[in-house]
Amino acid sequence: MTVSYTLDVSTTNFMSFTRLLLRWRGSVWKAIYQELLVWLLLYFVLSAIYRFVLNDEQRKIFEDTTYYCYKSTELIPVTFILGFFVNLVVRRWWEMLKNIGWVDNTSLYIATYVEGTDDKARMIRRNIVRYMVLVQAMVLRDISVPIRRRFPTLETLQVAGFMSKEEMQKLTDVPTRHARYWIPMQWAMMLVKRARREGSITTDFAVHDLLTRLREYRTALGTLLCYDWVPVPLVYVQVVTLAVRCYFLICLMGRQFVKDPNHDAVNSSAALTIVDYTEDRQPTLEKDVFWSEPFPEPLYSAETINSSNSNPYAGSATEMHLSEESDVIMMPRIHKESMNVAGKEKPARRPIVVRSLTTVSRTRRDQASFIRPMKRGMSLINNRVNGPLQRQKSSNIMTIENGELPLSPKSTSNSLSSCDPVLKDLA
Repeated sequence: MTVSYTLDVSTTNFMSFTRLLLRWRGSVWKAIYQELLVWLLLYFVLSAIYRFVLNDEQRKIFEDTTYYCYKSTELIPVTFILGFFVNLVVRRWWEMLKNIGWVDNTSLYIATYVEGTDDKARMIRRNIVRYMVLVQAMVLRDISVPIRRRFPTLETLQVAGFMSKEEMQKLTDVPTRHARYWIPMQWAMMLVKRARREGSITTDFAVHDLLTRLREYRTALGTLLCYDWVPVPLVYVQVVTLAVRCYFLICLMGRQFVKDPNHDAVNSSAALTIVDYTEDRQPTLEKDVFWSEPFPEPLYSAETINSSNSNPYAGSATEMHLSEESDVIMMPRIHKESMNVAGKEKPARRPIVVRSLTTVSRTRRDQASFIRPMKRGMSLINNRVNGPLQRQKSSNIMTIENGELPLSPKSTSNSLSSCDPVLKDLA
């Protein structure tokens, strides 16, 4: 049952929220007060038995049982179960509220599209709305106890003015074993068609829009009926009910305050141990076993010494083999803007051979890998000397030959002298 309390909290003060917490109608206190009183009574009875009835040996058994029940409450995921169940119930409740059947929007469309001030146009508008209210009452009396008590039979709907005697006769004469919710909606749609034929509705778009609004109205009532027809699965309701009640039943013993210091986890939080019992218990400051080793190597058991996952913090790209050669040639990108206005090339930045001191991957380099950089350097020198003689030039396209950037005419005379840094790098 939904209880409105918006007016009570419209003004923010201390007493408004106090009155809100102490409200009885529709409150959590009204829903659980009987179970809460029984639980509290049993809790204090067990506590009194532990303190005034049992002897020392029996208290020891009681304390062990309390500790066992305390640890057993962790096995019931009551927070997860209740969170999921409450979310499901609230979502269903809100969807039912949205699909309860609101005639206001459709009535506005009917008043706009069905034109005319004569009695016939007025009867069409009123009868369409009346048929919508009739089907709503027929659905609600089948799913709501208060509405069923108000309209126990179809004759009471006729007496209340939702339908005439003739409409009542036509409704009951339809040969069907199923609910007759669709009959008033069909009457309303036929009236829309009649209004278009007689000129009360001037456009076909208005007919289509009105029929769509009537269909959406009927779909909403059908959704409301389905929520009553298909409730939350009984198995899940039973699981939640048993889990919650078993949890609080175990808490009757698990939440008892006992005197045994061996069960401090039951009596108090572990944070008190952290702040009270560690001040004078610091270990002696001494050198570790890896003090004299510049590259300490941890020990492994015989079963895990050959494990492939010896370095779990290495990234996934470290195992990628980008190239067989560890040396990288860095060069600028070629753009058409490298030609100046006079049609001459701008001086290009010469490629740089980056000598890698570490391998690309974590595998050990073989002897052949030391020869490849020397061959690469000799090829670079050959391109420096013979490159300017073999270049092909065009006014719109620049090409790269042998993996080298084209050199400008001014840099041709300096190509031989530029080989010296490369020879030094190779050395």
